[in-house]
Amino acid sequence: MFYMGILLLLFQPKKSIGQSFIFPGIQPSTEAGLSQTNTRASSAILWNPANLIFTQTAEGKNQSSTSKDKSRVKKASKSRSLGIEGYGDFSLLSVSYTYKRSGFDPTTINVTAPPVSMGVAWRPQDKFALGIFFVPRPSSKGQEVSKLPYEQQGSEPTTVNAVQQSSSVITAVGFAFKPNKSFSLGLSIIETAEDGGFSAIPSDEDGGTPLIQMSSKGSFFQFLIGGRFAVNPLTTLGVSFKTSVVKNYTGEVSLAGGTPEPATKQGYAPSVFALGAERMMNFGQIFGEYRREGWGAGASVTKSGTPGGAESKAYKDTNIIILGGRYKFKNGNYASGSLGFYPSNVGFGSGIDASGNSNDGDLVSGVEFGDFDALDRRILAGSYRHRFSESYLVGGFNYQTGSRKVPSGYKGPGEYSMSIFTLAVGGGKSF
Repeated sequence: MFYMGILLLLFQPKKSIGQSFIFPGIQPSTEAGLSQTNTRASSAILWNPANLIFTQTAEGKNQSSTSKDKSRVKKASKSRSLGIEGYGDFSLLSVSYTYKRSGFDPTTINVTAPPVSMGVAWRPQDKFALGIFFVPRPSSKGQEVSKLPYEQQGSEPTTVNAVQQSSSVITAVGFAFKPNKSFSLGLSIIETAEDGGFSAIPSDEDGGTPLIQMSSKGSFFQFLIGGRFAVNPLTTLGVSFKTSVVKNYTGEVSLAGGTPEPATKQGYAPSVFALGAERMMNFGQIFGEYRREGWGAGASVTKSGTPGGAESKAYKDTNIIILGGRYKFKNGNYASGSLGFYPSNVGFGSGIDASGNSNDGDLVSGVEFGDFDALDRRILAGSYRHRFSESYLVGGFNYQTGSRKVPSGYKGPGEYSMSIFTLAVGGGKSF
């Protein structure tokens, strides 16, 4: 049963560390996750592909022959004639995550990482644009978790030392069409490839043979459709919908150094409906966004993949709110400030008795160690944007805090907390 307990602890359909709280694209990252009205060119592909249309339009050759600086002007025009905009961003990320359980020392994860995103968009004519966006999240070193409390069925809680290694690559292509000056539509196809591994041993046997070694991988597709509408010269709306997907993983598991055996599990990525608006004011803009993530539909399809493990998860739909504004300077640059409210996406799961057995029939998993989406999060963000003649640069930060308390009588009782600080810089260049 101890081996099975470790399996249930580790072989769960979780997101890789760094995925749920990193917002690809400099605009969402520095505006608390805002995405529908502020993204542009290739950085919009993962959020609202209708904003792909905000790419420099391809132009013909310069026809001027009267300027004394004819060659310089022609060269500058030629640099814009391709209708191409390259994009990139870079962040410095610091994460602290702590689990406190009565009778045990706190378990803490501290992670630093330099996530990046990149892309390119092309707008060959006024009414059409397309692009590609790439988000690599490699992992060269496993994340160590020391003395993690774990309750075994029918036994007293014990501790394990675990190592988790995970990496992912998001690749997305998008298309946008603008039938008139007030409205644009877009479509994206998003592939997420994930690869992970786990190992664990009892804390009092550190350095011995791992009780379990596991690996899993999978590739998943989602579709995103978006629209952007200028209600009037002062008000803009953005809306999008992303499809859900059941994430089927395949891999292997080995117990106590034994022969690896095939293993499968299922996770879930929710559907997402988002509606955003911004309004021009005398000082700049105010903005807001509502996002509904449909986690509830994934409750019955999420499976641990281990005998006796949870065959469902207590997912619940979430309603996300983002509010903020921008101050516009006379030179066209601006500074922004924003707040985001992200509620937890899962309940407590099955109640358990003193022996660790479910009181509700089949075991339903709830809050799990390392699941950042299971916490109620708040985000404070700020940014500054500087415009150049053929490019822009944005720098900023976001600070995220989150917490959750699981009462006794459920799996994983105790207090969970996190704090994340991100410094980010990114921008685009037209060619």
